[in-house]
Amino acid sequence: MRKPIRNKRNLLANSDFAAGRLSPSRWRWTRTGKGITWKRLGDDELTPGIEIVSCGHMGRAAWYQDIASKPGADYRVEADVDCDLTANAAVDAANDEGCGFTLQIQPAATSKPEFLRTTPFILKSDGDLSVRAYYQAPKKVRKLRVSVAILNAIGRVKIRDVRCIPIIEPEEESHLLAFPPPTYLIPPSPLAVRSACIFTHPNTRNGLIRLLSKKLGPAAVSCESPTDELSNFLNDSNAVFFPDDVPPSSFRTLIDLQRFAEHRVVVISLRAFASLTRGAAKIRTIRQSADPIHARVDWSNHVTAGFALHDAVPFASRGNIPGSFSQTHIIGTPRFSAFCKKHHLVTLLSSICESEAASHHPVALACSYEKGAFYVIDLDVLEDQPTTFDETHLAKHIALGMLGRSWVGLGQYSVPPATQSSFADLWRDMPQRIDHFRFRFAENSKDVPSEVTIGEDDGSLGLLPATRPIIRLRTGFAPGDVESFFGAWCWFKQLLGVHTRPCPYAGPLLRRFRPIWSPACTPWDARRGWNPPAIDSCGSDAREAHEMFSAPHAAIIDLVARRIDHCRVILHPGNKDNSRFKVWIPQLYRCTSEQDGADRSTYGMSNPNDLEIGVDDSKFDSPMHKHVIAQGGLAIRIETPWQGPLFVARSIEATEQTASLIEHVVGLVFGLILVNRRHDHIVLDDFEAIAPGHALILDLLPSWQADHVQLKHSHQ
Repeated sequence: MRKPIRNKRNLLANSDFAAGRLSPSRWRWTRTGKGITWKRLGDDELTPGIEIVSCGHMGRAAWYQDIASKPGADYRVEADVDCDLTANAAVDAANDEGCGFTLQIQPAATSKPEFLRTTPFILKSDGDLSVRAYYQAPKKVRKLRVSVAILNAIGRVKIRDVRCIPIIEPEEESHLLAFPPPTYLIPPSPLAVRSACIFTHPNTRNGLIRLLSKKLGPAAVSCESPTDELSNFLNDSNAVFFPDDVPPSSFRTLIDLQRFAEHRVVVISLRAFASLTRGAAKIRTIRQSADPIHARVDWSNHVTAGFALHDAVPFASRGNIPGSFSQTHIIGTPRFSAFCKKHHLVTLLSSICESEAASHHPVALACSYEKGAFYVIDLDVLEDQPTTFDETHLAKHIALGMLGRSWVGLGQYSVPPATQSSFADLWRDMPQRIDHFRFRFAENSKDVPSEVTIGEDDGSLGLLPATRPIIRLRTGFAPGDVESFFGAWCWFKQLLGVHTRPCPYAGPLLRRFRPIWSPACTPWDARRGWNPPAIDSCGSDAREAHEMFSAPHAAIIDLVARRIDHCRVILHPGNKDNSRFKVWIPQLYRCTSEQDGADRSTYGMSNPNDLEIGVDDSKFDSPMHKHVIAQGGLAIRIETPWQGPLFVARSIEATEQTASLIEHVVGLVFGLILVNRRHDHIVLDDFEAIAPGHALILDLLPSWQADHVQLKHSHQ
């Protein structure tokens, strides 16, 4: 067992449970139920820690510690654990409620459940896992209680370290009012990689190998010794990785390596690259404990599709001290800038650290050729210990973008505002950035609109006034349901588009209908890694009393994130066109969900073939539902997988999935709409192939006609 290394910024004493003769000092043990015990980890373990063993399905056991805190201060709370538990069958394990390991925090002076924050319960982990969440201490609270607990489960959990670290403010940032271009408007990758060769030592790049094998297939990925001759392995590989610190001996200069990259994708580490620059590139490694080190997106191309410029994404490896992080970058100097200009290198990502001096330095470089590409980046983050936030997923997205194997249409990297006030700030900034949005506020809420629409009540985008049926979209039925909000936001925003990429069906749709979005049916709460309450509730009609307009409703569409592993579209049995929805939605969803022949499971998302279409009247019993149904309108509910703490890392794919479903459902209310935002053709049964940048728009009411509408666009 190694000698323990402790994080000096950690407020928890004896965080690894090593101190104390009979029991861990500074920690207290509590237990309800029988058959739950604890023991220290044995000498055969690499690190100290403690193990909780449960032989009984019912009950709770926890270690807890009280710490001094500052009112209103922000903290990162996390625990390194290894779980192997089985849920109690009597508890609703399908909804992941009340079974497994959890990390908890609350004011020490109260036991009221409304003040308790609990991370989502974990039953199994594939090795060590960092359970992480962010917490802001309530006002007037000067002491917090941190607990690691096991509830209603049988098995064991190893707890290696528990941390509560003060932070200033998370650096994570997304520009939600920006309009990142879809894939078809971005110059494509010079080639879509079909096979790859990694030159590295054995058992050192397992994360990279797993990613490439899952995307390209195991037979298409080879791993060779860095001392081997390159020519022996490159006949069938159109991507080559040099992830180690030493450059390949076959190349004496950077120019030689760039020539090699003119006909394939080459990815090289920062240190290996620096050794070929004759001193122009100086490498520096930054380590910090407060919060994960981030990288800023500085260039828009196929690698950074789905990000807006200057978005800040977690991009760092785990440090040698528990709870710390490490990032390597190239020190930006005038000499290095001139060097990059000479070799046609642009900065893809730059550093964002605690200090200004360590920020805004190149983390990733790129150079594209007609039939190849050259990238400089450290992919060590792919080898990092997994966390409940899955920050490595964003590195996977960037790595697949380098290979030309990622695709983004409506999705966008999204970081939820941390508080209700920052959520309100988002709405205050919106009219300055987006002209045609119109807000209506409820009497009891003047910060967040109860309704968002486009144009005036009787007109839209300069069109003649008309009485148009309403298509009402509702989200945010439970605090923390960020999945539904941001999916709807991506779809609603693209209706306006920008001058370079207008929405192809906005005109026809807005001439026929008036879209209205109710964005937050409950108060905002981003949760920041904690379990949301009542996530499966159907919402409240408290803000709907003023919404009963004289204009008829064509449809009401509720969007809800639930603890399911696939998407569902639920129809009211009284809808007139249910059969048409059942036929077309799976086809439309499959057309926009498949990526280069592989489904979204590569990204950990719902498989397009698992989409479920159902009929159920129990989901539509609110006064608003009854009002719409009585008018002859359609009542529809869209359920998407709840991502929880994973949302930010998977927000590009999650918003893509949700916004696409909204587009399909709204399109079927209109008639039939399918937009091709990819680089290749897509085919829908009974129709001609749809070219990139074109749309199939079928209007049911005026006449049955299918038009391919070319999007007017130019590349910035």
